[in-house]
Amino acid sequence: MGCTVIKYPQNIATTPPPGTSASPGFQYGRAGLVNAGTYLQVIANIPSSTAGNIVPFTGTLTRAFVTCESNATFTVKVQTRTDPGPVFTDITTLTVTGARRGDFALSNQLTDGDELVVIIDTGSCTNVQVGLIIEQN
Repeated sequence: MGCTVIKYPQNIATTPPPGTSASPGFQYGRAGLVNAGTYLQVIANIPSSTAGNIVPFTGTLTRAFVTCESNATFTVKVQTRTDPGPVFTDITTLTVTGARRGDFALSNQLTDGDELVVIIDTGSCTNVQVGLIIEQN
């Protein structure tokens, strides 16, 4: 009995095609009651103001989602962090009004190397998560 070798066409891409998202995107969150002025955390419970997520290419922030435990009214700011300082610069504000979740279509330009951080700007909420989708230009 012989064996058959099946060859698949090789697909080599040097860069992702335009419109490719930063899969799975960036996610930030914080457990418990979260008040205004609190930066959300990335992995390992690190506040994003201390160490945010680096954008790996020049692209566009195209979508954001916010969820929390129960209906609340609050705003979330997405910012960049620049050193030394650090200096925080607002990119966009997401407003949730008397709801548990929000989904936002955006068009904010980002540059390769930007460090993104997320803060609850006004109001408060419980057990909050924020997700960001970035598409490469």
